[in-house]
Amino acid sequence: MEGSLGFLFLTFLIIPLPHFFIFCTGHTHSQVRCIDTERRALLTFKQDLIDPSNRLSSWTVDGDCCHWVGVVCHNLTAHVHQLHLRSFPPVWDDSMTLEQYEEAYWRSRFGGPIPVDLQNMTSLRHLDLSGNNFNSSIPNWLYSFSRLEFLNLGSNNLQGTISSAIGNLTSAISIDLSVNELGGKLPRSLGNLCNLREIRLSSNKWSQEISEILESLSGCLSDRLEILDLSDSQLHGHLPDELGVFKNLVQLSFQDNSISGPIPVSFGNLSSLTYLDFSNNQFNGTLPQNFGHLKNLVKLYFQQNSISGPIPVSFGNLSSLTYLDFSNNHINGSLPQNFGQLKNLADLNLWNNSISGPLPVSFGNLSSLTYLDFSNNQFNGTLPQNFGQLSKL
Repeated sequence: MEGSLGFLFLTFLIIPLPHFFIFCTGHTHSQVRCIDTERRALLTFKQDLIDPSNRLSSWTVDGDCCHWVGVVCHNLTAHVHQLHLRSFPPVWDDSMTLEQYEEAYWRSRFGGPIPVDLQNMTSLRHLDLSGNNFNSSIPNWLYSFSRLEFLNLGSNNLQGTISSAIGNLTSAISIDLSVNELGGKLPRSLGNLCNLREIRLSSNKWSQEISEILESLSGCLSDRLEILDLSDSQLHGHLPDELGVFKNLVQLSFQDNSISGPIPVSFGNLSSLTYLDFSNNQFNGTLPQNFGHLKNLVKLYFQQNSISGPIPVSFGNLSSLTYLDFSNNHINGSLPQNFGQLKNLADLNLWNNSISGPLPVSFGNLSSLTYLDFSNNQFNGTLPQNFGQLSKL
């Protein structure tokens, strides 16, 4: 996928820590040697790759694959259990020009179709081919890896659709297919992946109604899913009440779509949420009064929508909140008197709304604030005397 270098670099900065594996030398805790059929399969895989910078030079004909870069074998069985072949941006050198840096980055990426040579390595538990330039569809043989727990094909140039056979990945805990050229409809079989905790499908071309997608995910998956990212995916339609069944969600990202309509009341059931980004959509209506049930919320991004009405009084219950952005909406009324209870709030942006009235006296309690934008509103009255207590601004 063609894109700016800055965007590609950003994708590496937001990798969750549990899935951030350095491209390193394989290591086992015993003296097992790799299985010959798997060694030969990996050598053929290497041969079929486009590898401009010869990253797999340690993969030699007479070598032990359990000690190859990116390969991790099981301590006892010697089966290859993990392949970490993510591409990382090169280290910046001050002597480089931007063009040289971009050239080094593109040369560090594997390319071509995903080679078929891995199809018999069914003992794989972890497969990371992200950040490369694979330009095929998702190969059908991959869907037969019923033991696979972590699959990361993000930030490639993969095309086509997701097969309903993805429902065979019954051991999957994390699936990342973000930043590709995938499209079509998400198969309902995704909802049958009962062990799945994390699914990242952002920056693709799903072009579906959000209600249809959530219905596809509403099988046993909905009981355990913790991270759902469908940002920048050409989604439209209204959020259904069924959103409230995903009660274990911790991170929810729908930003940069065309989702419209009001926020359903069932949204207040998502009490485990710590991160929510609904920015750059077409949401309208008022915020549900039970929004204050989301007491674990740390970051809330709602900018660039058409939300109207006042900020609910229940917002004062969001005591963990550090980032709040409601800029460029149609919010009116005055700030609730208990707004000062948000003592962990560091970044507050209410730019370009229709909020009126004076600032509540409790506003001076927001001692953690480092950024504040109230411009383009209708505030009046005088500033509270304790406004000077906001010493970090």
